Amino acid sequence: MQVLTHSGPRVVTDVTQFGDDWPGVFIRGDNAFAYALALQAVLDGRADVFAKASAGSLLKLLQSSNIRNFEEDIAP
Repeated sequence: MQVLTHSGPRVVTDVTQFGDDWPGVFIRGDNAFAYALALQAVLDGRADVFAKASAGSLLKLLQSSNIRNFEEDIAP
């Protein structure tokens, strides 16, 4: 694992893009832990409304890094 250091302003959980590279998702440690708990609850079949909402938020966050139109990618 490569650890990069950052000395600029605080980075928040969001889609992040460096130069002309593909965008990626940066997840702060506190958010990552909460997402991990929610995903574990969903996988264990014990998710409450909050775990489902958190998992849904993570899904939307990950989907937001897609810079292409999905339908264009699968069109014949």
